[in-house]
Amino acid sequence: MSLARLLAPGVPMSPLARLLLLAPLPLLVACKPNCADNEVANKHGYDCTPFGEASTTSDASTSDASTSSTSDSSSSTSEPSSTTSTPPCDDDPACGPDESVATCPAQCSECGDGMVTADEPCDNGNDNQTYWPAEPPDGACSETCTTTLEWCGDNKKNGTEPCDNGVNTDAPYLASPPPGACAPACTAVEFCGDNKQNGPEPCDTAAQTATCELDCRVPTCGDGTLNTPAGELCDDNNTDDGDGCSADCKSLERLVFVTSAPFKGDLGGSQGNPDTLTGLALADFRCQALAGKAGLPGTYKAWLSTDTESPSTRFDTTFTGLYRLPSQGFPVIAEGWTALTSGTLDHAINADETGTLTEENVFTNTLPDATSASALDCNHWTAKDNPMTTSVGYSAASDNTWTNLGSNQFCSGVNRLYCFQDL
Repeated sequence: MSLARLLAPGVPMSPLARLLLLAPLPLLVACKPNCADNEVANKHGYDCTPFGEASTTSDASTSDASTSSTSDSSSSTSEPSSTTSTPPCDDDPACGPDESVATCPAQCSECGDGMVTADEPCDNGNDNQTYWPAEPPDGACSETCTTTLEWCGDNKKNGTEPCDNGVNTDAPYLASPPPGACAPACTAVEFCGDNKQNGPEPCDTAAQTATCELDCRVPTCGDGTLNTPAGELCDDNNTDDGDGCSADCKSLERLVFVTSAPFKGDLGGSQGNPDTLTGLALADFRCQALAGKAGLPGTYKAWLSTDTESPSTRFDTTFTGLYRLPSQGFPVIAEGWTALTSGTLDHAINADETGTLTEENVFTNTLPDATSASALDCNHWTAKDNPMTTSVGYSAASDNTWTNLGSNQFCSGVNRLYCFQDL
C-alpha cells in the first residue's frame, strides 16, 4: 500500500504507525536499495548509480578540491610581497624623487606654504614679499623664502624704482637736479629737459624746437634767444627795427646813410686823419667816424670805387637781410645784396647818420651793379685839383642815378659819401 493511502483519512492506523510514517525521509530509507550488478548505491544509500558516473563525480570533486587548494596556496604565497613598501623618508638630507613636503617635511620644502621646512630660513606664506616701499618689518621674508630683501631707502635701485640714493629727500621738481637726485618714495626728480611737461614748465621737448626753448620757455621774438626752428634769423632781446634785427626777428639789418660832412676828391686829406690814411681806407675811416659819433653800431665802408677796387670786391655780397636808413621808421633801402645791386632801390638813401634828410650829390665812381664805373677816380681819391674828374650819384634818387648820375664831375667839387654797414 502506498504512503498516500496509508495517510488518507478513514484508514485505521495506530498512533505509533502514523508517527513512524511521518519521521524524516532518511530514516525511512536507511536500508540500502537493491542495485543491479553494474550499479552501486550512492553515498546517501537510497539511490543506485552506475560505476562510471560515481567515479566521474568523485574525480571532479577531487579536482575541484585540488584546484581550490592550489589557489589558496598561491594566494598565501603572494601576500608577503604585496605588503613590502619603500620607507617615506630616507637618510639623505636632500629631497628625493619619491619624497614630498607632506611625507618628508624635514627634507622637502615648499616656499609659500607658511611652514619653515628643510633649508628655508623663513616662510610667511602669502605674506612673503621681496620689495618693500619702506624698511621691512622684523621677520619679513622674501618671495623666495630668503631674508634677502629690497626696499626704498636701501641706496640701491631695485624693484620698479627709478632712483634710490638712500635719503630720497630731493624736491619733486628741480630746474637742474644734481646727479643721483631722488624724491620721496623713490620717485624720479622731474626737471626741464626730461621731455615731459611738468612743474612750472609751459613746455618741455628736451631740445630747441619751433614750439619750445631748451630752458622750457615758449619761443618769443625779442626774448633774446635765437630760435632758428621757429624761423628767427636774429633776436636782440627787443622788437625794434633798425638795431640790427627786425622787429619780427626774421631779418638781419644793416644801416646805410649819406654823410652829413662834404668832401673833395682827396676825402679831406690829412684833416682829422691821425693815421695819415689815403684812398679807400680813408673813405672807410670817414664813414666809421661819423657813424660812431652818431651812436650807430657796426662797421662801415664807403660805396666808392677805384679803377681796381669796388663795392663788388670789398663788400659782403652774401647778405640777404635788410638795408635800412637810420631815420624815422627805418625805411628799407633794399632787401639783400641782390636787390641793392639790381638798379632800383626801395627807398632813396637820403638821410645822414643822424637821420636828417640829406639830398646831395655823392662821390661814387660806381655802377648800379657795384662795379667800378671808370679809371677816373681822382687819382685813387687823393687829388682835389682840376681838371681831374669822376662819377657821382644823387642821394634823392631811387633809380640807377642814385649811384651813377653822371661822369666828368670835378674832383675839386664838394660832395658826400654813401656809407654801408658791412662786415
